Amino acid sequence: MDAFSPEERQRLLENIALLFTDSKDPGTEYLAQRKDGSIFPVVIYANPVIRDGKPSGLRGIVVDITQRKQAEEQIERALSEKKLLLSELKHRVNNNLQLLMSMVNMWVLESESEEAKDALHEVEGLISAMALVHSEAQIDGSAERIQLKKFLTELANGIIKIRSHRDLEVTHSVEGDEVWLDLDQANPVSLIANELLLNALKHAFIGRVSGHITISLKNKDDAVNLSIKDNGVGISKEVDLKKPDSLGLDLIKNMVEQLNGKMDIIIKDGTLIEIEFPKGVEQNGR
Repeated sequence: MDAFSPEERQRLLENIALLFTDSKDPGTEYLAQRKDGSIFPVVIYANPVIRDGKPSGLRGIVVDITQRKQAEEQIERALSEKKLLLSELKHRVNNNLQLLMSMVNMWVLESESEEAKDALHEVEGLISAMALVHSEAQIDGSAERIQLKKFLTELANGIIKIRSHRDLEVTHSVEGDEVWLDLDQANPVSLIANELLLNALKHAFIGRVSGHITISLKNKDDAVNLSIKDNGVGISKEVDLKKPDSLGLDLIKNMVEQLNGKMDIIIKDGTLIEIEFPKGVEQNGR
């Protein structure tokens, strides 16, 4: 007992007693004490010695883990510094995006061209989607990730609230699996979702007073599947997504390619657009 810190001795005795009822010991950490009274960390691996069916003692080793503990502390300090830097970067990015939003709003007010105003509103939507990504991002270790289902819910709430009008009531639902994305994938996904939701609000419910948009997520073994479906009039057969002729469709095509993904369109009881892309991070939660 003299080899251990006085505060650890009772716990050590209790654990020794447990060894005689359960010989499985994965290793237990303690604070040991040198002859000069200084304290250092150790881990003990021990097993009971059984003779004639009865315990007669213990056999084990004590390992000085001072260097390992020092290395762990260095890693923790480095991670803390990275989290601080990421937090500061996140704050600055959000500020810059808000500044851009203000500038775009100012340009909208100053513009006399309806065509220019429409284009600026498109830009405003893209900036808003990216701003939401960064505001929803959570620092996880040394990286930032977003919870995609929660993000898409917030995005859809905002777009439908702002872009729908009194003559059209649009409801929506977000369903399916939980998916976490790093920012490299979250940003293009946010732009894709933003454009698809806007397109549905603009074109899917023409001549109708109500509509519904369903957003679904599937977390596959090596890929993520995102689908956005409306129960509207269906996308025009004249639209060719392989040769887009608008900024929005061109953006969707480019973002899907950036994700190394693929896109399918099904026109039945409305429009269903499915996007599938390979995973860039582990999808087992946090």
